Amino acid sequence: MKQSYTCIIPFYNEGNRILDTLAVVTRVSSFSEIICIDDGSTDNALIDIQKQYPHVTLMTLPTNRGKSDAISAGLHATKTSDIFLIDADLQSLSHEELSSAIKKYETHHLDMLILGRHDSNLFVKMNRGDILFSGQRILSVTDLHEIFSVSPDKYQLEIAINTYMRKKKKHVAWMASSLLNTYKSEKWGFFSGVSHELSMAWDIIRYAGPREYLAQIRTFAKQRV
Repeated sequence: MKQSYTCIIPFYNEGNRILDTLAVVTRVSSFSEIICIDDGSTDNALIDIQKQYPHVTLMTLPTNRGKSDAISAGLHATKTSDIFLIDADLQSLSHEELSSAIKKYETHHLDMLILGRHDSNLFVKMNRGDILFSGQRILSVTDLHEIFSVSPDKYQLEIAINTYMRKKKKHVAWMASSLLNTYKSEKWGFFSGVSHELSMAWDIIRYAGPREYLAQIRTFAKQRV
């Protein structure tokens, strides 16, 4: 019997970007359910999704509470045993690549597969940020529930997942992809974008601490599949 997955996509004021993402995600046959969580958006994306993708499960949060809370809400509505987390603002997304990732996750019997971001700058690659902080991941619902038991906040989700997987000695690998994230400065302007980036960096350090972060750079998710 073919394994099925839930795709969880949080979004906040993404406009047409979430629609472009759904145009690809809805073509992946392994997704038995797609859950989009509106994290307090003030644009019309929710209405557009309802019109264009009526089969997609939509959830709304009354205020902007951050990525971690949005994914947590989607997780509690999930009916499958494994999930695929996907950011709403991706560029160069293809359904073939997502299907290939699922196949690798199953073939290599992984606890988690991370899709590395393409064309990251040298600084990001030196810190392995293209892998460690990629939002595109396949993992089990059971593991993600365990991760949320320690209440990661806002931008802390990826570092929290990494910390859990590393300490539990889970089988984690990464694969190269053509995926590109839209920079926050492109979405919200330069100053607001930089502010969000700095807030994200502070959240990461506040959660893991320098020692854990350095350990992840040195040892975590080194296997490429």
